[in-house]
Amino acid sequence: MDDNKKTNDTEKRLERLKEAYAKRLTSEFKRLHAINDKLLSGHDDQETLKALHCWVAHHCGRGGNIWFC
Repeated sequence: MDDNKKTNDTEKRLERLKEAYAKRLTSEFKRLHAINDKLLSGHDDQETLKALHCWVAHHCGRGGNIWFC
């Protein structure tokens, strides 16, 4: 395989990864907004607070908490 083919394959893979990341990011922010909306409407019950805790722990790198979510 020549260098041009490797570069082209790498660029295609990066583009697919970029698209997948954008979709996931959109989905994750929708989830965060749903949690926020529940909290703002007065649903500060344990389930909603735990959902917020888990989201933050997962996305902010608090690996010690990830097993509890």
